Amino acid sequence: MNGDHPVKTAAPPRPYARVTLRDIAERTGVAVSTVSRVLNPRERPWADAALTRRIQDTAGALGYRPNAHARALAGGKTQTVYLVTRHSPFFMHATKVITFQHELDKLGRNVVVRDPGLHPESSRVLDHLLADAPEAVVFMLNVGLKPLGPICRTLHAHGIRIVFMDYDQLPPVPRRVSADFISVDRTHGACLAVSHLIARGHQRIGLLADQRMAGRLEGYEQALREHGITFRAIGWMASAAPAAEQEIIGFLDKHPALTAVFCGSDSLAAGAMRGILRSGRRIPDDIAVVGFDGEPWTPYLPVPLTTVTQPVAELCREAADMLHKRLNARKHDEPAPPWESITVKPELVVRASSGVEKGFDTCRHPSILSIPSIGDRRR
Repeated sequence: MNGDHPVKTAAPPRPYARVTLRDIAERTGVAVSTVSRVLNPRERPWADAALTRRIQDTAGALGYRPNAHARALAGGKTQTVYLVTRHSPFFMHATKVITFQHELDKLGRNVVVRDPGLHPESSRVLDHLLADAPEAVVFMLNVGLKPLGPICRTLHAHGIRIVFMDYDQLPPVPRRVSADFISVDRTHGACLAVSHLIARGHQRIGLLADQRMAGRLEGYEQALREHGITFRAIGWMASAAPAAEQEIIGFLDKHPALTAVFCGSDSLAAGAMRGILRSGRRIPDDIAVVGFDGEPWTPYLPVPLTTVTQPVAELCREAADMLHKRLNARKHDEPAPPWESITVKPELVVRASSGVEKGFDTCRHPSILSIPSIGDRRR
């Protein structure tokens, strides 16, 4: 008591209840509108520094979290980016998702991963994409949504930016619907691999791949044409290491002149290496092998694998920067930057499987036969 007037104190928020602006206002003794303006990043310069600190400290102590839905209703969008991609258990895909999330997190944006495989119907996909009023939707890795056109048209109508990331090529989108595009030049990577084998003296080079693997055949053909080589040996198979292990024997019997094989993925290369060694051949003395992807386990195979590495860090950094520039331009009412189409190039990492390391024991290394079977995925 202070004289005849009671001292008013704010009751703590109820356990497990969402902390509101009113809770913070009562605790700090200011108006709700003042708390709202202070905690809104766009309004923060308006407030007195001491008052700002007091309100921020109180909000932190109470465990306040902004309501994204309320902000979306007030301003039309949250600072959320949806990353739409199919679930995959493989390391390369997971690395791209995590790296992209990290890049956007550094730029102050939230990423929500959505798997359209759970809701393949077009209308349900749209319901989920529009639920939290995201600023942008990023489609990654040929997500396979059909029809994609109506989805893009609706997102565009809601002012949601669209990016296609790690697609083989820009998918058809409706007229007046713009989208940014960024991907890996897989044809260039395959050409690097085959050109490397040619530089090592190989003239009879085979290709092992899944027909759905983009750029492998094109790069294989390009390298052979550029060097005037007419020999061709192409083996299509399911994109899994066990398939490669079984198929490689028949492939080599069918093409006995082969001295090298370019595999469309590291997983196929691992399976092929098992089959090659089981057939009594040596790597790289009898058959040189090059893979594709740059999986982290490739240096630790008994015969370390030469492989084309996908530039994951560059891909994700460029995609995040592209999106951030576009969203910032809208935030500050600046002219939107031109729609971009960017292709990043992979690199070749040379190891013993293509015959470059002298002194390596390539004789039927028994431990390679115990490499666990590694599945593959569509890329």
